[in-house]
Amino acid sequence: MSKCKTCELIEYMRLSKSEICDTKLFAKISEYRWFKGQRKIKGKQKGEYVSKAYALNYCPTCGTKISK
Repeated sequence: MSKCKTCELIEYMRLSKSEICDTKLFAKISEYRWFKGQRKIKGKQKGEYVSKAYALNYCPTCGTKISK
């Protein structure tokens, strides 16, 4: 079974620990709103919602469990 690009990036981040740095993955959800007919350019939105960060246990792209 091949991994998606997001899984590969998560695996790379997990394995790239150094002596002075430890890594823990978190995710947050952002929603942006524009008026109808406007171009969807970030910074020009009329509203946004950003959730608090939460621990990332599953890949957001393919849904496979992230092994620790």
